[in-house]
Amino acid sequence: MNLSILTVMIILPLLGGLLILLLPKSYKEFYPWISLGVMATLWYNFLLVYRGFDLQATGYQLVQHSEWIRLSLGKTSLFSIQFIVGVDGLSFIMLFLTLIVFSIATLSSHKVDKREKAYFSLLLLMLAAVIGCFVAVDFFLFFVCFEFMLLPMYFLIGIWGGPNRSYASMKFLIYTLVGSVLILVVMIVTAMSYSDEFFSNEFKKMVFSFDFRLLDDFGNLRKDALLSLKNPKVLLGLPARELMFFFLLLGFGIKLPIVPFHTWLPDAHVEAPTPVSVVLAGVLLKIGGYGFIRIMYGFFPDICFKYAPLLGIIGLIAI
Repeated sequence: MNLSILTVMIILPLLGGLLILLLPKSYKEFYPWISLGVMATLWYNFLLVYRGFDLQATGYQLVQHSEWIRLSLGKTSLFSIQFIVGVDGLSFIMLFLTLIVFSIATLSSHKVDKREKAYFSLLLLMLAAVIGCFVAVDFFLFFVCFEFMLLPMYFLIGIWGGPNRSYASMKFLIYTLVGSVLILVVMIVTAMSYSDEFFSNEFKKMVFSFDFRLLDDFGNLRKDALLSLKNPKVLLGLPARELMFFFLLLGFGIKLPIVPFHTWLPDAHVEAPTPVSVVLAGVLLKIGGYGFIRIMYGFFPDICFKYAPLLGIIGLIAI
């Protein structure tokens, strides 16, 4: 399989982190240089992305689409989990921001003098997960990368942070895991509500997919689904579409974070080492806003329009 530039950009930090782990401690002075080498290579790849990116076009570009996991649900349907990466205008800008912030964080990490091997490996692992989030065109792939960001940040705060680092890192992990559970529920419900069709062995099968391009098209929404527009279902006293909207609002809102789920942020910022705090403020919080635009607004534009005043009030209070 030919790897796309975007896939290479996810793999490079992972390989850099693995190389650091394999090197003995006697070579610890090379750890920062390996990290900087990875960043330089990523910038070169980004320039290739820029050259191949049509600023006048709409939709995803430079797409790599590969089958990942396929689960048959009998003769009538199947679950298709795919590895799909691509960039549009939004993810292109976020990818650019990611490289700027992580370059600054890597350069400012030269003063780390404790467990250097683990520090630089975790920083590169987090970089790979962040890039994966911004180039993912599949909800499942996005969610996997979204979760992978939590562990490096937890350890980076918990090991290299300030005096109250254990409290701050645990609070960060608990808050974000609660939000992740809500996003996971929405991911499954949404995938089960949209479907595509294909013919195999004379049977017409319904395909449940996590492809963003499938999920933001109401033409693929099944009439009998939980998220149906014409026959709305009620869950926990709310129409299912509205309930999923609020789950996403809370899930990504905790990551953003919005009032009143913001109390983990001051603790994390104060206790985190300076380079990690830069990454937290410069990139990780933006993933919450990216989730709002890409997923919440993308999949539930009707509900976002209905609750626009509420979103405006929340934003005003947050400011």
